[in-house]
Amino acid sequence: MKVAIDVVPIRNTGEMGGALLLVLELIKGLALFNKSDKYYLLTAEWNHQFFEQFEKFGVERICVHNTSLKVEKNGNLLLKKILKKLFKIFNIKIKKKSKSILRTNSIDILFCPMSAISLAEPGIPTLSLIYDLQHEYYPQFFSDEEIHHRKKFYNGICDLADYVVCISEFTKNTLIEKLNYPENKSKVIYISIQDRLNNIDSTEQDRILDKFNLSKKIYAYYPANFWLHKNHRMLLVAMSIFLNKHPEIDFHLCLTGSLLGQENSFNEIINQMNLQGKVHHFGYLSELEVSALMAGANFLVFPSLFEGFGIPVAEAMSNGIPVMCSNNTSLPEVGGDAAQYFDPRKPEEIAEIMYMLITDNILRQKLITKGTEQVKKFNSETMVKHYHDTLHEVAKKQSVKGNLLKGVYGDNWTEPEVLISVGEDSRNRVINIEMHLPPVSPHKQAQVYVTIDNKKKKHTLINGQVQVIKEILPSTSCDICIEIENTFRPKDIGIMDKRELGIQMIKIEIKDNITGETIRTFHKA
Repeated sequence: MKVAIDVVPIRNTGEMGGALLLVLELIKGLALFNKSDKYYLLTAEWNHQFFEQFEKFGVERICVHNTSLKVEKNGNLLLKKILKKLFKIFNIKIKKKSKSILRTNSIDILFCPMSAISLAEPGIPTLSLIYDLQHEYYPQFFSDEEIHHRKKFYNGICDLADYVVCISEFTKNTLIEKLNYPENKSKVIYISIQDRLNNIDSTEQDRILDKFNLSKKIYAYYPANFWLHKNHRMLLVAMSIFLNKHPEIDFHLCLTGSLLGQENSFNEIINQMNLQGKVHHFGYLSELEVSALMAGANFLVFPSLFEGFGIPVAEAMSNGIPVMCSNNTSLPEVGGDAAQYFDPRKPEEIAEIMYMLITDNILRQKLITKGTEQVKKFNSETMVKHYHDTLHEVAKKQSVKGNLLKGVYGDNWTEPEVLISVGEDSRNRVINIEMHLPPVSPHKQAQVYVTIDNKKKKHTLINGQVQVIKEILPSTSCDICIEIENTFRPKDIGIMDKRELGIQMIKIEIKDNITGETIRTFHKA
């Protein structure tokens, strides 16, 4: 079986969170699990080199996103203005995709471990991995624009994915309840990468703790980027309450992860609450350093307001570290009866449990023992096997998902071929294709061939004119192929753009031929 894994969205930074760690573990694990399967990583210019490390496991890379396109400095000013308007490529990165990447490489299934489905092709099954739908619960953490984007993003996944994997029952239930995704098209596979932090020896651990001036100190550890839902501010309030109530205890809080450019805000909070010298933020650290900080902690504190899973909870349990965490979302699912839970909106409660874990050794040992048992539910070999089996299961089924558009760029220009895939629908449907051959094209006219159900029709598009093509669609799923005979390359008229372009699409939509209702809009300029 040939599997394409879309890693284009991945950037090797601390802001990717646990998703990056999971994807890296899966790539290696899947490649080693069954040598008869072949894996292809669909990469971008910003991560192609990073993923070279997996070639030793027999994984191949295909770079599908190349450098941004720029207009040459020399040339007629008027022409530049016209081209700027028509192509819209100044300071915009055009996504250049190889034609039929999946079909060209005889791919059996597309796996999208970062959720986004942008490289799907009709007829090839697609599996998407869903982490969380935070905006459904905490819309206040997002701008109106972000909420609109996220809703469109996840609705698109529901339209295009033949099957989805969720990282927790909580996430799966959210997907079903909030987006009406079919329950029989989804399953849960727990994240099992917690053992990565177990390989540090005591000498190295002591060296790192000395480096951060934490040796022999009592401290709680919280690894998380400074996102709003991670609830750092409430944790700092709890820390202030604790220190005021128990000045006799030399207790520290260790934080890691990216501050996301909010260093000034963070430092202001520390100063206002008089937490200098008690709260230590070390930023984005290496895996070895994180291992040392986790292993040396008295306990993990995890006050997050929202999680799709909660990797650090499992990591702490795997390291024999007691856990106190929020009592919401997926965290009770991960922690089971092996964590001390609290309401993350109540700092007094957080401070009280901190005191319990510092002073009550019986409670600490109880949590450690139960944690050792609980974490056995998250086995990396089992995780990889479940993904392997799911990929094979989905690949055997014919993709029934339609509603896919390929071959139209973000600036409305088309490739020489446009492919539209639509699913089944009992309504009397018609597709409207509104297109334009701009004056910048060197051709006086373009021959456009539209094929539906192996029936091809020829249309002539005159330069400078707009034309609308209407075709009746069958009730079954089908592909609409649009071929443009007269194409050109912008580089021939002074633009550093190697694309082969056909015409511009103004609108592509499907309507109910009886009511006139718009069923779906594929593209709108």
